[in-house]
Amino acid sequence: MIPAVLLLFALVPGDSGTARAADYTVVAADGVSGSDAAAAIRSAGGTVVSGNDAVGVYRVASADTRFAAKAAASPALIGASERRAIGRTTGRPAG
Repeated sequence: MIPAVLLLFALVPGDSGTARAADYTVVAADGVSGSDAAAAIRSAGGTVVSGNDAVGVYRVASADTRFAAKAAASPALIGASERRAIGRTTGRPAG
């Protein structure tokens, strides 16, 4: 019986230590410069993919599963929200 249990544990995949990179929308706090927002994003474990410094909104990639919590804790950032689809189309034109 013990060898079967050991085999079961051997076949269960473990955590490889790397997470899938997630895509986030991050908003900077009022009055924070683009360079300060980018520094706060990097400090939280993210990489700026694109952004609009004039309004303080950035598209960010991060494999850190705690990125959103770290971004929310930064005084330079309002927070981060994981980007995901909220709907889909059938591909047929309406009408």
